Amino acid sequence: MKCSNSRSAFATVTAILLLGLVTASLAALMLVSRNDYLRAESSFAQAQLRQMMLAAIIDTNSRSNNWSPTQPPEQWTLDLPADQGSVRLELLTKTPTELQVRMTASLDKHHQMQLLRYAQTDSRWKLVEVNCNPG
Repeated sequence: MKCSNSRSAFATVTAILLLGLVTASLAALMLVSRNDYLRAESSFAQAQLRQMMLAAIIDTNSRSNNWSPTQPPEQWTLDLPADQGSVRLELLTKTPTELQVRMTASLDKHHQMQLLRYAQTDSRWKLVEVNCNPG
């Protein structure tokens, strides 16, 4: 009888230890899965923001054909579907031969800003610099 009780106690302790090991493994797996999900979500948002910035550059280049050397500051937004974020652009006058455009893209909790610098050459505005990390 004594041998049976010690075997039963040993089996119980072993089962509890294995249950704890499985629980710890599941907790670690959930943590790794959550981190992978957040990284994938952030990568998706960054890719979307880059696409929005490219669309903003294309829009700004097409608008630059109508700018004058004394272009007053103006603001506009890109037409995007409501759930696709927003892009706000602001034309800043620097000198009669240089303009800057500040682009700000937002998607959920992610944001990105860039500055475009245009110079007037041959009576046309030419994109001469893209600053991806304005200070």
